[in-house]
Amino acid sequence: KIPITPLTSFNSIYMQRHPTTFSSSTRRALSTTTEDIVQLSYSEFQPSNKGTTTSQQHHPPVILLHGLLGNKRNFASLASSLSTQLQNPRSIYTVDLRNHGENTHDWKNTMSYSEMARDVLAFMDKISSEEAVIVGHSMGGKVAQSLALMAPERVAGLVVLDISPVRYYSDNKKASGGVGDDS
Repeated sequence: KIPITPLTSFNSIYMQRHPTTFSSSTRRALSTTTEDIVQLSYSEFQPSNKGTTTSQQHHPPVILLHGLLGNKRNFASLASSLSTQLQNPRSIYTVDLRNHGENTHDWKNTMSYSEMARDVLAFMDKISSEEAVIVGHSMGGKVAQSLALMAPERVAGLVVLDISPVRYYSDNKKASGGVGDDS
């Protein structure tokens, strides 16, 4: 039996129980210290209770990830609408990714896609969600893809909106992956 402490995440427990599920590089990516994780500011939109029963099956939440220079408010009207209109009611969350929006953490000098994906995984742990539908726009789409590659067992669905399917280049024409250089 694995002892649960406040610092134990779902990912570390899963990796201990299923050591052959992950490659060594994925294990390294998922094993981070709490100092590396940013606590994300978020808004929660609850489903309306019209026509629902207490025996209703639990549905994974939807987490909406904004693009570069955006924030959680970019998806507020969509989240509000989804929370009342989805056929399978579920919570909808909008988050401020690292170095964006209303986050109160100190500025982080790095914000790679994999770091931001780990922040979102920690957020999922915080809200006690083993899996979620991840929707990402632009930079948030890259974060969503990184999260799906890192921890596919935690992704109930993936929606990627408006990202460029090409590599980004800097002025000196050296291939660059854009934000954080995780291509």
